[in-house]
Amino acid sequence: MKPFVKPLIAMGAFLATTFVCMPLANALQTDFGKVEVSMGSFQDSNTEKALTYKLYRPKSADETHKAPAVLLLHGYQNDHETSAAYAIELARRGFVCLALDEYGHGATEISMIERGYVNHKTNYTFGLPD
Repeated sequence: MKPFVKPLIAMGAFLATTFVCMPLANALQTDFGKVEVSMGSFQDSNTEKALTYKLYRPKSADETHKAPAVLLLHGYQNDHETSAAYAIELARRGFVCLALDEYGHGATEISMIERGYVNHKTNYTFGLPD
């Protein structure tokens, strides 16, 4: 066997595994079609910039069939994907879950300094104009 054939076979096997696992990962995330997962954003009224989120909604929850909701917030150096395992499991059990990218994290456009209290405290302490 030529020396370059083994690496090509290994690479082909790894690529095949990757392409098989991608739909499986999506199926697990959506509980095999029972949970709708969508990305979105909304505008912050103070900064006019977007806060991004990922919404996990059981397909059984709609306008006529209400479901309890959970707001999932991540830690300091994370983004909304940190809560994905909790959101998936809660959505499987009938909860609507909103995993939010907080200020300065993930795809949210608002920086940490614009998040509120820190900016207000700086302005108050150092007399900076609003």
